[in-house]
Amino acid sequence: MAVELKMPQLGESVHEGTIGKWLKQEGERVEKYDPVLEVITDKVDTEVTAVESGVLLKILVAEDETVAVGTVLAIIGEAGEAVEAPAGKVGAATAAASAPAASAPASPAPVAAPAPAPTSTPLPAGTRVSPVAARMAAEHGVDLGQVGGSGRGGQITRQDVAQHLAGTAPAAALGSAASAPPADREIGFISPRVAGLAARHGVDLRRVPGSGRDGRITARDVEAFVESGAAAAAAVAPAGVAGAIASPTAASPSPASGVAGSGSSAGPALGDLVPMTRMRKLIADHMVHSKQTSPHVTTVHEVDMSAVMAANARLKPQLAARGIKLTLTAFMMQCLAEAIASHPLVNSSWTEAGIQIHRDINIGMAVALPGGGLIVPVIKRADSLSLAGMADAVGDLANRARDNQLRPDDIQGGSFTVTNYGTLGSLFGTPVINQPQCAILGTGAIKKRVVVVQGPDGSDQIAIRPMMLLALTFDHRILDGGTADPFVQTLVQRLERYSA
Repeated sequence: MAVELKMPQLGESVHEGTIGKWLKQEGERVEKYDPVLEVITDKVDTEVTAVESGVLLKILVAEDETVAVGTVLAIIGEAGEAVEAPAGKVGAATAAASAPAASAPASPAPVAAPAPAPTSTPLPAGTRVSPVAARMAAEHGVDLGQVGGSGRGGQITRQDVAQHLAGTAPAAALGSAASAPPADREIGFISPRVAGLAARHGVDLRRVPGSGRDGRITARDVEAFVESGAAAAAAVAPAGVAGAIASPTAASPSPASGVAGSGSSAGPALGDLVPMTRMRKLIADHMVHSKQTSPHVTTVHEVDMSAVMAANARLKPQLAARGIKLTLTAFMMQCLAEAIASHPLVNSSWTEAGIQIHRDINIGMAVALPGGGLIVPVIKRADSLSLAGMADAVGDLANRARDNQLRPDDIQGGSFTVTNYGTLGSLFGTPVINQPQCAILGTGAIKKRVVVVQGPDGSDQIAIRPMMLLALTFDHRILDGGTADPFVQTLVQRLERYSA
């Protein structure tokens, strides 16, 4: 019996995704859990796998199309099985858009797009055009009859139109565009993957035509822009607002240019209006929601990291020999998991029926993304990991987060969160709770300070110690000073008395 392959929920705050690439084509055999397609969201790029074994009978959503969670993407069943129209949500790609070329009429096929593109050169019989390519062609006045199709069955894709635009643009036009950037253009949401590509190639994203939904710039748009040579022509352009995304080595305006508020490769200048990216909007909404939901209270404690620093120096070479990079974060996570196990109320969420204490200790760690924004991959069952296992998990998740290689499961199910703003030199902060959790721990920079310690004979002595401030922000509906402070003190004791 045929089954529907739907757009999965790829994070608590993610409500839609964009089809990056179909890894399987209609008629191909797929096994259960085989990757079928790539999906791009605001937080993660991942693969969607087959829910059952069978044949990919029908693809219902075209590449580069953005659809909501729960949308039916494809139908999997047995060879020759009749395909019925799905009852759930479907994408804009209709059966006609994805049908085999042999089923197309003998006369030139109409463009499957919301708005017809100008076509003075007749399309060959049976030629199909993806909806995204048709919309892009209409926006840029492209004659589709002069565009070669590289898609399945000779279908004209968005990338074909982008390459045609780049390849047919006169050199003078490219030079003119590079010297006069559209300063008022809002580039909108830029995914971490696109930002990373732009930074690596020194691309000013204001010059890249976007083919995604609502003109969104995709990774393929950047790749086509670079391949066309337009990036080199635009290298002389000032960075402006896009400087926060383009490579720091990209050329910036000359001091003698006299252009006020032009910005620099370091970021926007005073007086600039920085477009609100979609990720920033999502973060803003999440933060406001958290503040409006939970009464926030922050308590700050000091910890002497001498024991941890000594253990790190002793164990680092041993784990390095096993291919594991040991960091201070692994020690913090291990001690934190032990402290949470001793204070289960910290590992909970508020519900109208009561306080739900979670069964597993799943610690999320905030990771800053290269293109801006944050993502919180989760270390599952953190209390079951050894120091080596914790170090391996921390390194793996952090690296994959920065490389946009996280899986949907990697960012779900957290019961407590840690944010390490100390890497940027901050001593302490008042982090905002990651809903629906009840607490978040902020770890500050480790600084050597003069402190009073107790000597072997019990007397007070002056010493220099590596000190760190821990800030716990908690939901005052669930925790208060009598429950939150003992938890942090347990963590402090485990760090200060660390032995391995």
